[in-house]
Amino acid sequence: MNVQNAVGDCKGAIAPAEYPDTEFLLCALRAATLRAKLAAVELDTIGISLRKGLVSCEGALAWLHDLNLFDHVLYRQESAA
Repeated sequence: MNVQNAVGDCKGAIAPAEYPDTEFLLCALRAATLRAKLAAVELDTIGISLRKGLVSCEGALAWLHDLNLFDHVLYRQESAA
């Protein structure tokens, strides 16, 4: 696909060839999207494993920590009052 086909007939559109950084940013955005999808799959896997009893709560927390995904989870342990 060439730049003209990607831009189409949009009036006022900026073609990536005019700004070389645009191509780099587009590649970085695609990579970020793939990383986000991978993180979502890993979070789902941990959740399913926990629900099915394949991993303990402590094991799931360790798993999240190992994958550097713990910060994506809002986890607050209930205190016994």
